[in-house]
Amino acid sequence: MKLANSHLLPEFEDMLRAIMKEVNGARVEYENMERMIQK
Repeated sequence: MKLANSHLLPEFEDMLRAIMKEVNGARVEYENMERMIQK
């Protein structure tokens, strides 16, 4: 699939990568909280 405005792709990929980093960070924090609660 070819996007018409492919010049937006790098910015979009950066945004996606930032979101994934946020999600992974939040997941790690959540897992750490669960571990602390279970002790």
